[in-house]
Amino acid sequence: MRALIVNADDFAYSLQVSAGICEAFEHGVVTETTLLVRSPWARQSLVQARACGLPVGLHLDLTSPFMADRAPRFGPEGKFCHELFAREFRRTPPPGLTCEDLLACRGEMQSQIAAFADLAGRLPTHLDYHYGLHHIPEIMALYVIVAEQHRLPIRWCERHAGRSPYPLVPDSYCDDYTGRDDAPADGFVRLAEESWEGVREAACHPGHITPVGLADPYNGGRARELAALTTPALKTALAERGVRLVGFDWLKARLSQ
Repeated sequence: MRALIVNADDFAYSLQVSAGICEAFEHGVVTETTLLVRSPWARQSLVQARACGLPVGLHLDLTSPFMADRAPRFGPEGKFCHELFAREFRRTPPPGLTCEDLLACRGEMQSQIAAFADLAGRLPTHLDYHYGLHHIPEIMALYVIVAEQHRLPIRWCERHAGRSPYPLVPDSYCDDYTGRDDAPADGFVRLAEESWEGVREAACHPGHITPVGLADPYNGGRARELAALTTPALKTALAERGVRLVGFDWLKARLSQ
């Protein structure tokens, strides 16, 4: 059995990104999305998702511009972002996190789950994260603890975080797909042709072009991903390779049997 969760990150990054993700769900292969709940467009994005039946998880966020008012730990200039950058890209020792930092992180994760439930009227389908939290084991431990409290499935990147200590995770995770390829639809098919079994999560970042104010330089890449993920022949190509498209609710029901 090969099942694939196609999870579109960054729901509510802008209204254009959210509209593109909804389109990729309605007319393409996206099966889930994941909300930046601190975004000023979170409520409107959830209305869009509800209208088309798109399942929504929570994109736990410590580092985006939406978190800048929670500095000095959070946001793009905050301590957590500097820690992530040091661990992922630099060869110098990272600044290090204190017990107080980690308790603040746990509190923010719990607060974001509560904010999601307040906006959506329910818990998220799953938890994942914005930027590479898998490079900080201490934070990943908190992430698992918070997920366990609510019995929520989670994203897990074994390549960076080691084997998951928590059962409600896909068997594998792929974050290699981007709209920078010359033929991004072909690139997605190649991912399906890789040797894997069970349930895989594939992260993607589709969206319409945001005219002004997008907080990252991936505007064009999002549009190329949207075009690729809504290619009419893509669902057929995946089915021909024995891939079933599913969501996190399906995964949770399967693992809870």
